[in-house]
Amino acid sequence: MDITPNVLQSRPQEIAMLESPARRIARGATVGLSAAAIAFASAIVPLDAAAAVEPGDQVSVLAFNDLHGQISIDFACSVVRARALNPNHALLSVGDNVGASTTASAMTNDEFIIDYLNALGVDASAIGDHEYDQGRDDLTGRIEPRTSFPDLAANVFVTATGKRLHQPYAIVDAGEVKVAVVGAVTTKTVDRVAPALIDGLEFRDPVDSVNQAIAELDASGEEYDVLVASYHEGAGSKFSLSDGREYDPGVPPAITSPIFERIVNETSTEVDAILTGDTHQAYAFNAPVPGEDGEVRPVVQARDHASYLGLVSLELGADGDWDPVDGNPKLIDTQSEDLPDCAGDPTYETARKIVLDGVVATESLGIEPVGSIAGDITPSWRDTMASYVGGVRTANDPVEGQVNSNFTVDNPQRHSAMGGMIADSMKWYLEDGGLDGAHEVIGFVNRDNSRGAFWYEQSTHDEGDGVVMYGEAVSMNSQFYTWPLMKGEVTGAQFEQILEEQWQRAADGGPVVPPFLAFGVSENVEYVFDSTRERDDRIVEIRIDGEPIDSDATYTIITMGYLFNDGGNLPPQWNRVNNNMWTLAEATDVRDAGVLYRDVIINYLEDHPNLAPDFSQRQLEVQVLDGAAPTLRVLGMESQSLGAPLITEVAVDAGEFGTFTAPVVRDEETGRLVAEVDLGADFCVPEGERAILEFTATPDTGTAITHEITGVGGEDCGSDDTPTEPAEPSGPEDFSDVPPSTMFYEEIMWMRGEGYTTGWEGDNTFRPLQPVNRDAMAAFLYRMAGSPEVDLPSSEPFTDVQKGDEHYAAIMWAYQQGITTGWEDGTFRPTTPIARDAMAAFVFRYAGSPDVEEPSSAVFSDVPASNMFAAEVAWMKAQRITTGWPDGTFRPLEPTNRDATAAFLYRMNVELGITYTPR
Repeated sequence: MDITPNVLQSRPQEIAMLESPARRIARGATVGLSAAAIAFASAIVPLDAAAAVEPGDQVSVLAFNDLHGQISIDFACSVVRARALNPNHALLSVGDNVGASTTASAMTNDEFIIDYLNALGVDASAIGDHEYDQGRDDLTGRIEPRTSFPDLAANVFVTATGKRLHQPYAIVDAGEVKVAVVGAVTTKTVDRVAPALIDGLEFRDPVDSVNQAIAELDASGEEYDVLVASYHEGAGSKFSLSDGREYDPGVPPAITSPIFERIVNETSTEVDAILTGDTHQAYAFNAPVPGEDGEVRPVVQARDHASYLGLVSLELGADGDWDPVDGNPKLIDTQSEDLPDCAGDPTYETARKIVLDGVVATESLGIEPVGSIAGDITPSWRDTMASYVGGVRTANDPVEGQVNSNFTVDNPQRHSAMGGMIADSMKWYLEDGGLDGAHEVIGFVNRDNSRGAFWYEQSTHDEGDGVVMYGEAVSMNSQFYTWPLMKGEVTGAQFEQILEEQWQRAADGGPVVPPFLAFGVSENVEYVFDSTRERDDRIVEIRIDGEPIDSDATYTIITMGYLFNDGGNLPPQWNRVNNNMWTLAEATDVRDAGVLYRDVIINYLEDHPNLAPDFSQRQLEVQVLDGAAPTLRVLGMESQSLGAPLITEVAVDAGEFGTFTAPVVRDEETGRLVAEVDLGADFCVPEGERAILEFTATPDTGTAITHEITGVGGEDCGSDDTPTEPAEPSGPEDFSDVPPSTMFYEEIMWMRGEGYTTGWEGDNTFRPLQPVNRDAMAAFLYRMAGSPEVDLPSSEPFTDVQKGDEHYAAIMWAYQQGITTGWEDGTFRPTTPIARDAMAAFVFRYAGSPDVEEPSSAVFSDVPASNMFAAEVAWMKAQRITTGWPDGTFRPLEPTNRDATAAFLYRMNVELGITYTPR
């Protein structure tokens, strides 16, 4: 790191300032001053001589940062002992007192930590980004009024007025020495807090703002002796941990940053000591004062969570400068304190009582039951940490002692039971409270929010197996416990791109480690992907509530508020937190969901007693392998959450093609569990045609992923010929794409032989898997009825069918016979594929609308009695014209394929003898 004043030397007038007349003149500090000069100084700053400091006087600044709710008896003792050794002292915080807090403080919304700091007698605190976790109003309306010390931020401005939101500086008494403290918060706050919570605020450059505040302080005439700059900003990042080094006294941090170098080199030369925070580092060293040869000033950061107390002791020299005392600055290890030495000290005893009361209150509140579970609900566990034992995912080591929220345990590249549960809880919150609005809601969670666990086995509190206590719900993910949820709108196309961004990339498109982070989605979302395809083309299909996603439709995303930021201003180490969600940052109407993360989790547990872990997969990787016969390589059918069963077989239901299965085996090269499902040489879905597949697992975990494929089949599948208008039957020979081995071969050839269907001119194909359009369905039935003469209407009954259109006579006949009534808007929609329930209605009316009893219960699992065509479908089922799908569904809204239509008509006409009944 460059800590020399090179930058300043090129512009000394911009940064360096003259000694402020607001500084009190030290008694005896007259070396080199004339009597006139002394008289002038006395004239402009009249002071009580007894109140002024003099050379040799000392002052100590005790500093800490990033406590994050850590209430500690050891830390209180460290403060008391340091004060006893340093009579003139000020106790200063450098921010992040609250937020991302330890369990005890988080459970009280950080009231414990504020009361604890008040008891310690903190003199002032810079504001940190986590003070904004619950928004501007929470900070100014709850946190600041509860603290007994000033909360400082010189660089936060209200956009509408151009005025500061917070107090920029404070002057505190350190015994006989007056210490001025100027605070500033990191500009990264805008990337870490939900935009709606800090709307209307501007976070300006901290160094420029501190220097500006110092100029204002000097101009105010307020008196002080020592000037301290307190920045909630620092060297490196909170994930670099000083490049793995422990605290090294007097040595600058190995990992720096541009903003830290500016803090060291460009902060006003009036400043006697610089305190830093935010990055959770441990350093204490002296840096050269820019433009002042031989002068240094302390720069300190005291790591985090009350592990260190920073000590900066300064002595006033004969030249009027405050210089570091030998051995300063330094960090005091708070864990090495001798607590009996502090006993009896009023400050220590008060702080100690708050800590102990907090423990009691935490234990009392923590053992309150908030829900129950039927099994462990955990993240995905890495293969190095767990394996399948007896067919069940089991931790390699006993769970006891495992950190509940741990980056070393979970597998960030796999979706999990915990991630699914959290995403479901977010969606549930909006829908249960009637807050879902006009759009489909998608619960969304990143890895950081889904790495905790709920354990089924009772704890040492003997609460009973399966009971989830309040404390467990908090500690599951206490870092984000008090963070708010936000919601915003995205299009279907944007949501697809959000899922594409699970394959990580930096803002410039460059690589990121890890390359893939799995995002959790709510139960109404399922998707298929192929990681072997090009980036941004890996999401193959998305379904919302079982239907293909609409690229142009709007969907509401609910998630942690900070995820709506793209992380563009964050260091690379923050990628694991923001996950480079560039497209989510484009969401519109982002707003507060009105609830904290903790309340959603707890309320969801309360509303879902005996909650079982969901081991089903909402996403599946399917690769189509090259070869003479189509083979699907299926990955990710198994859950890696603890308690999940080992998947032994994958089944692919291809509808009327049949069901295909394959065993799940471990790939020796990748170590992944895979199944290669051979669909057989006869499976053919040419380009432009489609087939619906459903993937399920054995044992059954509830996974049922639907996937539509096209252009899949053997070497002879499909044709490059462009279809032309249907022609007269080309003869009794087979269609070129209907060999004798084809499913429904007999039925298709019956239709051809009877003249009910024709091939395509030029290639003699039938296209068995292509959907039947509504006009073609009318033509099939018209021909089966003997192609009777039709009285053509004088005016058209449908707005989209005119004389001369293909199958015009058949459509008019079907209309006149009541087989079709068209749509309410007056259209027939001739080239729209006919849905399976509408086909049932056509056939039912063709048969004369036989008397049937209206069903009182579901005909199929997806055809309730309330379905528009429930009676017609029930009649087809009773006549065994249709048997539905193996999973008990009829799939009423799916198109009817040409081969299935042949089967329906054959069964009706040949097997059952049902013929046309004129109206």
